[in-house]
Amino acid sequence: LEPACGRDIAAIHDPRPLVIVGARGTGGEVGFATIIWATPVSHTPPLVALALRARSHTMGLLRESGAFSLATLPADADAARLAELCGNRTGHAFDKAAAVDYVLVEAGGAALVPVPAMALSWEACAVRSVQEAGDHLLVIGEVTHAATHGSRDDAGRLAPVETLLCIHHGAYAPVGAPLELP
Repeated sequence: LEPACGRDIAAIHDPRPLVIVGARGTGGEVGFATIIWATPVSHTPPLVALALRARSHTMGLLRESGAFSLATLPADADAARLAELCGNRTGHAFDKAAAVDYVLVEAGGAALVPVPAMALSWEACAVRSVQEAGDHLLVIGEVTHAATHGSRDDAGRLAPVETLLCIHHGAYAPVGAPLELP
């Protein structure tokens, strides 16, 4: 076995769906960030976790408002361009809200959070906790509203989405077809 450390530890989990985090400050300023570190952590109550750098402009808006959105994207060139824009340009120097087509959705209380209009699925969340996690901050949010364009199977469960945009070492690709088990 090859030893793995540093960024290799994260790459062991690739490919992963990328997610656009959206936040809106109390003054109405909007920010977006592309991340791949997001996961559900509880069904009841519905909780999700994400990791984002403390100095991120979007993190600042998230902490200020106490709310955020998570959006998954379809696997197409427009979504990959959006992921690049939100991931490679800092909101401290570039107004992403002017460059991203988005809608505002309710995230509990009076909080509104931005969701990219092209989202395949989204969750609006109220922040439950923020804690240090190495070189990132770990945010736990309670999902207050969610929606999807995904289809459902015969039992009513959300079906696997074969067109979800994923990233692996900087390359974008759709999720592969589910495994056929005997």
